[in-house]
Amino acid sequence: MEGVRYEACHPLRRSRFGTVNFSSHSWTEIANGSGTLEGTVILPRSGAAKQSVLSATTPDGSVIYRKSDAFGYTDGYIVVDREWDARTREIKITALELRTWMYSVLLPPKLDLSGDINYSWTDVDQLTIAEQIVAYAVAGGRYDGRPEIDWVTSYSGKTRDLNLQGMQFKTAGEAIDSMSRRSGGFEWSIVPVQDNVDGLPRWRYQPWFPERGSLLGGFVLRRTPNGGNFWLTQPPTMSSSDRRSRVWTTGSTETPQYAVDSDPGLAGSDVLLREKSTNYSSVVERTTLASHARSERLFYNESLTTLQARVEPDALPIMAYRASDRCRVLYRDDMLDLDLKAARIIQRKVSESAGAVTTVEVVIDVADDLLPETDAGGTV
Repeated sequence: MEGVRYEACHPLRRSRFGTVNFSSHSWTEIANGSGTLEGTVILPRSGAAKQSVLSATTPDGSVIYRKSDAFGYTDGYIVVDREWDARTREIKITALELRTWMYSVLLPPKLDLSGDINYSWTDVDQLTIAEQIVAYAVAGGRYDGRPEIDWVTSYSGKTRDLNLQGMQFKTAGEAIDSMSRRSGGFEWSIVPVQDNVDGLPRWRYQPWFPERGSLLGGFVLRRTPNGGNFWLTQPPTMSSSDRRSRVWTTGSTETPQYAVDSDPGLAGSDVLLREKSTNYSSVVERTTLASHARSERLFYNESLTTLQARVEPDALPIMAYRASDRCRVLYRDDMLDLDLKAARIIQRKVSESAGAVTTVEVVIDVADDLLPETDAGGTV
């Protein structure tokens, strides 16, 4: 498959176990989320090859990296489950994308039990706060079970306030998300990069402002009565059961604040009122509550939100696009007529067997067809 292989390394020492030769496998990508790798490998009967497979499939003891001849290291996955079938000598593994580790390490109080820690930022660029959260997450080093994670300093121009107490026991991932998922936020992940000295993969915290991905120029997902390069796997469903046209948000009880965001169509008698409220117990600033309210209202404001589809494996080289990218989507039948100039692929699952891609399944966000403003790093 397009010059792709899998390499396994220790998560802390970074020592290489060897190449993982899957008999079949699949991986799932999620825009601004954590992907999964699942695969099956045959256990050799003896020798170094057997030990290499055992080491490479040890839960929490191995990270499996995808490496492409064209794009280098693209993704890394921490092995979390291993299933052994003695009859067939098959080992089945499940591995989770590197960013999931950030949701299992805390911003805690003092380890020596001497007191709480106040993690506080006021009027600081949101990407700077996120970098400092990553620094807290890895501060103990690998002798405290923490992998090395580096980053390249970047700025968004959007400042935030964030205040957390160690006794709240928030994970580093939750702390970053408390900013990134507000209106005007960003997307982030932990990605593998090749070390310039030893050539082995390292972990890097990577933010994208305002979003990850690119516009796939010239690539069209098309389905009309005359045919196309994708087909739906689930009937399109329009529903207003989760739709909300006004969202209220409340904050900390210590300084009672609230905010609200409303659909502009309410004032023109175009939209039926549906409301919800959400509490953000650690938030004390109204501006922060307002950004949460707007983000939620936009999320809950559509009736037809996604198309679930299967794409022809040769529609575009597999490693040339991923979940989070945008493309033109044409879909036409007796009821729907969609021509989306920049619809976002929010999920992709690629399955491979015997060295060939068998299926590519995607979820397309049809409610999001607007390109964000280009960031300084040229995200789009």
